[in-house]
Amino acid sequence: MSVLPSVIDAVTVFRRGALVRRRVKLVDDATAVRVGPLSLAIEDDSLRIIGGEGAVAREARVVLSLAEADARLAPPRDEVFEAARDAEAVASAQLDAHRATTSAIAALHIEPRARPREAAPGPIPTAARVALLAFRHDALQRRAEEERSLQNALRLLAEERAELEEQLRQASSARNPRANQLRKAVDIALDEASAGGELQIEYFVPGARWAPTYALRLHADMERGRLVMRAWVAQQSGEDWSDVVLRLSTAEPSSWTELPELNAIRIGRRQPPAPSKDWRPPPPGTGALFADFDAAFGVPPNAPPQRPPPVSPAQAAPPPHAAPPAAPRMDRGAGSEPQGEASTMVFGGVADGAAASVAAIGEPPAAAAPAKKRMMPMRSMAMAGGASDDSARMSDLVMSAADVGTSEPALAVGEELLRYRRLRMAGPDEPGRGRLRPVSAGDSFEGLPGDPAASERNAIERAERIGGLPDGCSPPVEIEGFDYAFETADRVSVPSTGRWLSVPVHETTVEGRRHYVVVPREQSDAFRYLDVPGPFVSPLLRGPLDVYVDGRFLLAREMPQVAPSDALRLGLGVESRIAVARNARFEESSAGLMRGSLDLSHSIEVELQSQLDLPAQVEVRERIPVAAPNTGDDVEVSEGQVRPPWETWEPGSPRETGDGLEGGRRWRVDLEPRGKATLRAAYVVRIAAKNELLGGNRRER
Repeated sequence: MSVLPSVIDAVTVFRRGALVRRRVKLVDDATAVRVGPLSLAIEDDSLRIIGGEGAVAREARVVLSLAEADARLAPPRDEVFEAARDAEAVASAQLDAHRATTSAIAALHIEPRARPREAAPGPIPTAARVALLAFRHDALQRRAEEERSLQNALRLLAEERAELEEQLRQASSARNPRANQLRKAVDIALDEASAGGELQIEYFVPGARWAPTYALRLHADMERGRLVMRAWVAQQSGEDWSDVVLRLSTAEPSSWTELPELNAIRIGRRQPPAPSKDWRPPPPGTGALFADFDAAFGVPPNAPPQRPPPVSPAQAAPPPHAAPPAAPRMDRGAGSEPQGEASTMVFGGVADGAAASVAAIGEPPAAAAPAKKRMMPMRSMAMAGGASDDSARMSDLVMSAADVGTSEPALAVGEELLRYRRLRMAGPDEPGRGRLRPVSAGDSFEGLPGDPAASERNAIERAERIGGLPDGCSPPVEIEGFDYAFETADRVSVPSTGRWLSVPVHETTVEGRRHYVVVPREQSDAFRYLDVPGPFVSPLLRGPLDVYVDGRFLLAREMPQVAPSDALRLGLGVESRIAVARNARFEESSAGLMRGSLDLSHSIEVELQSQLDLPAQVEVRERIPVAAPNTGDDVEVSEGQVRPPWETWEPGSPRETGDGLEGGRRWRVDLEPRGKATLRAAYVVRIAAKNELLGGNRRER
């Protein structure tokens, strides 16, 4: 079998996980090739072969094998780092030994002389004592200098080791394997192959993540600019994505979907239920599948008895007034022998949380009592807007549990039997020969050194061990029930380091309308807004946004989520070059024929002054009182003279005011560069003289 190299050409990153596409060049006319080595973290069930030029694939499967060295990858061990770590350990041990010896020398002391009570004291060994003190003094001074030298050497080695460790941490996890280390590969059987042909393979790796981020670069007029979308991407699948076409999707990589069932509604005389259309008889000739083997080597002792060929539903229907046939028997063990007239095609499942069981398909259920049909869940693979080949073939391979039983609870097909690539047929000399069963980990890893299952689990856990999103970022989500994919304009590279890397996605020219909004009744600040009409080429996802004006940083805020057909409205902070002042006056006077009413007159004056070098449209929002519905004629609110005229204003979205706004008014004023404007309005609240407004008659403060 020829071992062919491959290169990663395109990657689609989902909310979590990625779909990798590789290109394989055929170098000869071999009909059996192996593509590898690949990462241990790939999901075997996700493998898909895409037809290329000059090659037609018949079968492909993921296998484990001992990996070979690749000259393009880094060595499995970093000898420089390990040497620096060993040198630091040796220097630390030397320093510890030096300190222990220094402590022993410092502990040397002169023992006091014994003084017997009756005998006279002996001569004092002054020379010996002076020599001991001199030795201790000189030795401690010399060793103190040596200790300082050892400490400096240890510090330098620790800094070198820390620097190498940081470089190693930032380096890619795609490295050459150690001796006897396992990698995955893909074995492909070809029907047609020619030198120079090309195949493409796709597979899924877990753990990869991405998050959007934006930068808005406006001109000095703040109405034209460029919106740049970038993305933070991180992955440590064990493979470097070098110079690839990167696609970023908001979809989940896989999900379960219930197949809908539509029942026919007919008018007329009640008819017996029609036989299930989902049931298909087993293929004929399964009983003679191993006839040549039995003739050559004899029938194995554990072989099931020969079965008659299956019958169609029409042949199985009982004649009138005949007793119904016996219900098909259920085989309750995955490895047990079939009972009765059961077919060799077996599907398994789980019934109401019980242990996994396998039900043998027996006689056609057309003659049996009808049971409530139960549709099977379908596992779909989101691959750039389409489903996987496995999902498309599911309707041909999965039978409803109602087709194999006559009473509730029905058996459901287990998830392990929906993974068709892991199903294998037992051999002629194995128990349950001719029956499909899931391949266990022990069967897949048989004959390989070490613990292959643990190695695969460790690779998957490492691929999923990616930290949280960068500060301020939000995970990509669907918009109004739809998922979108963003493709980078240029090829990019994402090493397998597990660290977040910023990559450019695309750039869009935007043109909008700059205006200002001020609510002087609440505060005197004027807020900048930029309205960009839709539609957009692609939706805008929630994420951090940096705004620049004429090359200078203005502010950082969050980009709101915007559908492609919607408009974008961005608040760009406070404009300090527009001054706003509001003055209110109040006057209370008697009114009415008998002086039985009070007129509460309020006048408002708003002054605007711009220091901008550009024209500015300012929207000034005000509010006047509104009489409650249950007050009748006791309260009357009337507007006075307003210059310039204003208009009724209601919030564009409920989130601006919550439950809504009554009595809203607004002016729209066009200020010339460094211009001024004065706005005046008045309103009168008339109430009965014996009453007073709640909170005081003065409405303006």
